[in-house]
Amino acid sequence: MTPAQESHLAEILNKTSQIISTKYRNGQAEHGGNLFDMSLIDLIDNGIAEAADQLTYLLTARSKALDLMNDHRGVMQAWEDKIHEEACEHLSKS
Repeated sequence: MTPAQESHLAEILNKTSQIISTKYRNGQAEHGGNLFDMSLIDLIDNGIAEAADQLTYLLTARSKALDLMNDHRGVMQAWEDKIHEEACEHLSKS
């Protein structure tokens, strides 16, 4: 891998470690007990619930990203229209 890819991977691994450590510790503080002592069905059910939460967040974030992109396109189009209008005015005066 390239040095840039190695650096990117290191950033991802570092952030992943931080996120999991924080999430695990917060879960312990909130729920207590041992995660590894949960029944297999409880682990699966909790994983499914977390996956549903994740999908909900991702779909909402995607919708917001599309809204922002569309807003940006509208601003860019208005800007391009204004430049075109000013150019046409300038040419008509020449």
